[in-house]
Amino acid sequence: MTDQPSSDFIQASRVLKVKSPLGEDQLLPERMEISEGVSQLFEIQLNVRAKKESVKPEELIGRLIDVSVEVQQGEDGGGVRRPFNGLVTDLHEGPPITRGLRSYAMTIRPQMWLLSRRSDCRIWMDKT
Repeated sequence: MTDQPSSDFIQASRVLKVKSPLGEDQLLPERMEISEGVSQLFEIQLNVRAKKESVKPEELIGRLIDVSVEVQQGEDGGGVRRPFNGLVTDLHEGPPITRGLRSYAMTIRPQMWLLSRRSDCRIWMDKT
């Protein structure tokens, strides 16, 4: 194994793509599980490999991240990208894979999810 990650650590031709605050091609998606429903907020469980040996939690948690998956349309059809944008709400560091690469598991939720974190909110009208 070499000290540097291979030069093919790019997302150009991959079905899953991630754009993060860490920069272009810094996170390579490996596995994604999406949970969404009618009148429900989505939740994405995403496993990635990072070029950096250590990603600080504050670099991702609470920051916006873009995830897209290519969905094939029809039998002959070309792919259409299904984009998701949300906040990283959980980040778990996994074991090192090779020198220079480490695995991470993260949870991504929409910004509207923050409203569910509020408690004891009241609106007082016509009060001084």
